[in-house]
Amino acid sequence: MKNISFIVLLLLSALFGWHEGFDNDGVLESGLLQGDEFAWGWWWWGSEPYTENGSLILQGDHVGTSDPTELNSCWIEVGPHTGEDGILTPSDFDVYIRLKINSNDSPHENNQFYIGLIGNEEFLSTEKAYIAGVGPAYNNRLGVFSLEEFAEDTLAGCEEYCGWTFAEEENQSVIFDEYFWLRAKVENATNFSLWAYLDGEPCPQEPDMEYTQNVVTSNFYEGLILIARQPADTSGGFNDQTIEISDVYYNEVPLGNNYELEITNYELMECFPNPFNPSTTIGFTIPIVETLHATSLQVYNVNGQLIETLVNEQLDAGYHQVVWDAVEFPSGIYFAKFIAGDFTQTQKLLLLK
Repeated sequence: MKNISFIVLLLLSALFGWHEGFDNDGVLESGLLQGDEFAWGWWWWGSEPYTENGSLILQGDHVGTSDPTELNSCWIEVGPHTGEDGILTPSDFDVYIRLKINSNDSPHENNQFYIGLIGNEEFLSTEKAYIAGVGPAYNNRLGVFSLEEFAEDTLAGCEEYCGWTFAEEENQSVIFDEYFWLRAKVENATNFSLWAYLDGEPCPQEPDMEYTQNVVTSNFYEGLILIARQPADTSGGFNDQTIEISDVYYNEVPLGNNYELEITNYELMECFPNPFNPSTTIGFTIPIVETLHATSLQVYNVNGQLIETLVNEQLDAGYHQVVWDAVEFPSGIYFAKFIAGDFTQTQKLLLLK
């Protein structure tokens, strides 16, 4: 998984993709843990995270402390203050995380992993945040909940799953002691889609769960937060329970598991979001061929005029994506045109401001 070849095309001041592999072993220094791409900041409760053998290790609540959200967890995040290039856009993003929830032969209901989806800079005090999570002990569940709702339900003495919105069916990929992928996609800060699938298998076309939340804060916290909830040592018998994260792909598609070999055709993928304001991500695939062709991705207005050239070069086989930032263009219909050799495909884009 570490020597995956990929190309991501970037535009300045727009969404971009990156891959964090945690290849370098290390411990916290001044509250930061150095990854391959970024320095990850650690929240100040629970046991300290570290990197070892190509994985980020989150230990959860192994010292019996608790965080302000009552989750008894370990939080680590990357954001603007942890790296010069740590620009994140939580109102629209697509993240893939390869993780393993270790049970130490004693599965516990608190073995859970969460991704922070949206919030604002004050969400730890206001609890205005939305979280996606997986819990193998909860019948292979995955879902979304609001920290505000979670806190209210907790204070009211709710039962298990308080604040959660669950998928109707169990997901057999959400398991202990084996790597699986959790994918979370956010569009327009209101639509959440979740996938969970076994390592070595392709991501399904349709998500396991789709969730729409129409009441969200308008001031987004620009950070990607990874959260481990594990039982405390004080409960007895749960030493060395950890969550291992080997890979994080942000606005970038993992090309492992022979993904390149599965690409058999040129294809212009559905852009996301669409409609959009002001930027959208446009992806396309290039198969393995004997002769690589020059590739172009252009944007035309409704009058057929070329207004933007996003790509114009020879690219390797694989999945590629580029972000079109249309902040300078008026609302309306546009067309993305993908050309590779004799192949041409066009997709309609709708910009709404």
